[in-house]
Amino acid sequence: MYKVLMIGFGSVGKNLAVMMNEYSGRLAGMGLEFGVVGVFTRSRGNAADPGGLDTRKLIDDISSHGRFTGPLVSVSPLEACRDLDYDIMAELSPLSIANRGEPAASHIAAALRRGKHAVTANKGPVAFAYPELSRLAHDNGCRFLFESTVMDGAPIFNLADRCMKGNAITGFSGILNSTTNYVLTRMESGASMDEAVREAIEAGTAEADPSDDIDGWDAAAKASVLSRVLLGADVTPLDVRRSGIRDVTPEMISKAASRGRRLKLICRGRRTETGIDASVGVEEVASGDVLACLSSHDSGISVESDLMAPIMIIQKNPTPRDTAFGVLEDMISVIQGSQPGGRSGEAFLALSRHNNAIRCRHP
Repeated sequence: MYKVLMIGFGSVGKNLAVMMNEYSGRLAGMGLEFGVVGVFTRSRGNAADPGGLDTRKLIDDISSHGRFTGPLVSVSPLEACRDLDYDIMAELSPLSIANRGEPAASHIAAALRRGKHAVTANKGPVAFAYPELSRLAHDNGCRFLFESTVMDGAPIFNLADRCMKGNAITGFSGILNSTTNYVLTRMESGASMDEAVREAIEAGTAEADPSDDIDGWDAAAKASVLSRVLLGADVTPLDVRRSGIRDVTPEMISKAASRGRRLKLICRGRRTETGIDASVGVEEVASGDVLACLSSHDSGISVESDLMAPIMIIQKNPTPRDTAFGVLEDMISVIQGSQPGGRSGEAFLALSRHNNAIRCRHP
């Protein structure tokens, strides 16, 4: 059994736990068995058992009591990463721009220093600490994967690493924040921004405080992650030129519609003669553009390179279950990559460095 330590147990964490239980037979057919030995949260308590936790009971505890009832432990999440016995640490806590990706980055660093694999759906550690965390993974013979950080588990980084070897990625553009896309879609139908935001919160697709979405910080973090990983740039969310949708009015949406266009919050990153230009902002998108077809919670990205025409990935109304699958796929990858005949952590990271060096050249 591969032992999993989970930091965070919100919608993604709970969906991941359910997925590991529901599809244990499918995983067993791949020679994999995962057991959760610790779950550490900000407000629902901390539970640990070296023999494996009953995650269904933890989910029931939250539904019935609002927190775990046992077996409880008093150590902190960071202490758990440093001291508990596990094979994979899944960092699923919320993004913190104000704290520059902390404490999630420290959780991941603590796991990697012990030679433990780390996977995350949290954008902060990649956006603010990617070079350091990548070095730790390489130096300690383990892997750090983060497919769910940008587009709810859609295979953006797998596409680049596995299918575009030797290809220099030159830029990206896309709609990567589903909350703002939903709000703009609803405003096109006559809802006010406040009404649309409230609907998103009530549906559980937006945080109780959606400021990071509305003000473009979530999108900026994603633009930072893509710029770092695909373009080799030293770009944090604070370096991304950013504007959100807070100032969008119904009149602006109507004027765009009268011209056959739609307002969308677009993330962009591009290699220029002077470096990497990364931005997030509201743009009028022409009706013939694929991005104009994305409504509600849809998201999509175009990846541009020197050897291929732009490749687009579109995701229709993703949910936390999609994000959880991306985390599970990363967990499968780190185990298969460390098995005989698989891609070892050291070999994979060497390959990643080679591909990154190719991507960092000017086309």
